[in-house]
Amino acid sequence: MMKRVMLAVCLPACWGAQERPCLSPSGDYILARDMARAIPRFGKVPPEKILSPAPVVGGKRVFRSDEISHLASQAGAPIETGDDVCFAWPLERLNRSDVLAAMRKSLNGPGGDPAATIEITDMTADSVPPGELEFSLGGLGRPASPDQPAPVVWHGEIRYASTRRLAVWARVRVSAPISVIVAAEKLDAAVPIRALQLRAEIKPRFPVLNSKPATIDQITGMTPLRAVPEGSEVRLENLSRPNDVNRGDLITIEALSGSVKLTFSGRAETGGRTGDVISVRNPDTKKIFQARVCAKDKAIVEPYFVKR
Repeated sequence: MMKRVMLAVCLPACWGAQERPCLSPSGDYILARDMARAIPRFGKVPPEKILSPAPVVGGKRVFRSDEISHLASQAGAPIETGDDVCFAWPLERLNRSDVLAAMRKSLNGPGGDPAATIEITDMTADSVPPGELEFSLGGLGRPASPDQPAPVVWHGEIRYASTRRLAVWARVRVSAPISVIVAAEKLDAAVPIRALQLRAEIKPRFPVLNSKPATIDQITGMTPLRAVPEGSEVRLENLSRPNDVNRGDLITIEALSGSVKLTFSGRAETGGRTGDVISVRNPDTKKIFQARVCAKDKAIVEPYFVKR
């Protein structure tokens, strides 16, 4: 019975000794000077001597007393100690203000939009080590459409020690006052847009980083892929450049053969833009040949394009 009582008393005492607070590593490796913080007699060992890689986040590196004595002896400074020493990274929950500050730093820098507002709707709940928090623009997700208010994930990282990184994330809504082009009246599909049919408005939008908003000059002359209702935003991705040649147009043809150039007119059987190959009918012979569009209402034909 006495042995059982002694065991019951000893075990909690032993556990209590093992639960002493861990020291924080000073970098990627645990050095002799780190050990000397717990065991001053270890100060006899050269301070920059590497004892072990630092543990991963959430892990521990425990040096048993016999291991500590062995390491000291190897360094030519034998000591005796009955203490174990533990190293682990101190952890804490991410501070929302720190996350916002890191995001704002990126948006204020090159490629960002200083006028943008940020709303954090959720963020990583894991505890992290102390270090430099970074949310680069490259880690910011994109909504399906700039005018959609749905949150996106912004991936960031904690830089700790010298070379280590720990991934973190936050779900955010980002918006900025953006100049957009809207239809002043209904725009019909496949009909070139006139400048008078457009107007610029400032609206809250997800900032399309590293790009400039479309202008009225850019959009004028382009054709909608589908009809655009009055008051709706006109986006470049929903437009196409108008053909330089349309089916039925009478166009100028230049035929080249060596140093000889022949110029005549032809009727376009298909439309296209500069660089496209189209079909053209010779009004005199009624034969169809291929030509490459080179400018507005103009195409060039090489001998191998002509149908015999």
